[in-house]
Amino acid sequence: SGKPRALSAWVMPASGAYVLGAPQVSAAQVQLAGGKVLQVKRGDLGKEGTPVHATLNGKLVDPVALGHHQLVAGGTLVFSGRPQKIVKP
Repeated sequence: SGKPRALSAWVMPASGAYVLGAPQVSAAQVQLAGGKVLQVKRGDLGKEGTPVHATLNGKLVDPVALGHHQLVAGGTLVFSGRPQKIVKP
């Protein structure tokens, strides 16, 4: 389509989880069904430019493999090369 991708994603067939790569843009919004929105943000990735940490709605995601149901629920997905402050429920 000629537009930059918000992030790279691969599906693991056995589990149905998405393995996510570093976002290519600093921020993007994905409009989802039911009026939900998934915001994708790229924090400081450090010298290597490789995400080490990711959070979804303030919760650490490790490894960076998310289920379809997690992504379509919407929220904020942040990638960072540095530890992030985790929001406690």
